[in-house]
Amino acid sequence: MNLPAGVWTIASDWANLEQAEAWIKKTSDADAWTFRNPQVSEREALGVLRRMKEKAPWLAVHGRSDWANLVQADALIGGHRSLPWEELAQRKTSGQALGFSVHNDAEWQRAKDCRADFIFFSPVYPTPSKEEILEVQGLEVLAEVCARGIPVIALGGILTRTEAQSCIDAGAHAVAVLRAAGELIL
Repeated sequence: MNLPAGVWTIASDWANLEQAEAWIKKTSDADAWTFRNPQVSEREALGVLRRMKEKAPWLAVHGRSDWANLVQADALIGGHRSLPWEELAQRKTSGQALGFSVHNDAEWQRAKDCRADFIFFSPVYPTPSKEEILEVQGLEVLAEVCARGIPVIALGGILTRTEAQSCIDAGAHAVAVLRAAGELIL
C-alpha cells in the first residue's frame, strides 16, 4: 500500500456541484483527497466522486463502501456515521486501503482489530466542528498514538504550516485539513 504523506484535504458539506468544482481546483496541490458528508444528492455525489477520481492524486471515501467501490477509490474510511467498522472491513476491495476516524483509545483498539491500514486521529487542535463534542487531544497524545504502529493522519484545527509540521514531528504520517484546504502545502 502506498499511503501518501504530506497534506490530505477533506471535501465536506458541499451545497452544490459548483462548490465541488471550486474545491477540486483549489486543492489540486494536495497529496491526497478525502470525500465525506456531501450535501448534494447521491447522483450528484457520485458524479463529483467520478470527477475527483479523474483528478485526485489519491482518493479516499468516508463511510460509503458502495461509492468507494464504484469509483475505485484508493481507500475506504470508517467513522461514527458509517456502517459498522467490521462490515466496512469486509466490503473493502482488494488493493484498497482501510482507515478509521479515531478519537480515543477504545476506537484505536477497534481500528487495530479491524486491521486498519491507517487512522485519522483528531482533534489535535481546537476546531469549531468538534467544540463541545470532543476534547482536544494535543501533540503529546498524538505522539503516543503515532508510536503504536498504525500510520496516523493528524486532523483537527490544523491551519498553519507550523501546526502541520508539529504534527509530523510528533510522528504523524500526514496531516488532514478542512478549513485550510488549498492553502496548506508542506
